Amino acid sequence: MEITVVERTSVPGGLSDLVRRAGLAALESEGEEGDASVVLLGDDEMASWNARWLKRQGPTDVIAFAAREGERAGEAAGDELGDVLVSVERAAAQAAEYGCSLDEELARLVIHGMLHLLGWDDAEEGERRKMAERTELILAGVIGGKS
Repeated sequence: MEITVVERTSVPGGLSDLVRRAGLAALESEGEEGDASVVLLGDDEMASWNARWLKRQGPTDVIAFAAREGERAGEAAGDELGDVLVSVERAAAQAAEYGCSLDEELARLVIHGMLHLLGWDDAEEGERRKMAERTELILAGVIGGKS
């Protein structure tokens, strides 16, 4: 398993390691193996991706591009899971809004994106609740293990 972190915006020191650990924790929690990329970018670039692929205006916090299809995408053959794009600017704004650290919010978004790569969906309220609970459970291990 490998999580490649690509920094396309200014990222405070040490966050790339946290991002890698969060991605690996999501895979391990689901009993999955595979490789993925996490691209850390700014709001302007994220807004461009959001408009092009999701037909939505403005930046969003996270977008996942799964390399596999199906209900449980992680069960397909092959090593490549896909790419997770995270806006560091959105993560910082949300951290301030939620009263948590940038580390915590960034890890939360990476885990959320990784779960999408593994076939989780949050289109409906029940799915959204289950995915949020799973994300928080994985996050507790990542942030709790960081100190």
